[in-house]
Amino acid sequence: MPESALLIVDVINHFAFDGARPLATAAGAICAPLRALRDRFDAAGCPVIYANDNWTH
Repeated sequence: MPESALLIVDVINHFAFDGARPLATAAGAICAPLRALRDRFDAAGCPVIYANDNWTH
């Protein structure tokens, strides 16, 4: 059983609201590092868990 798990929280968003552009730009900066971390967990056979509150959609 793996000793670690990666929990990725609230990374699914359409950014369809007023003032979203700066947030979307900042969020884009974490995509490559987050993908690299996800790949490391996958390679190690550790679970990756996504949690997102998408407002009942």
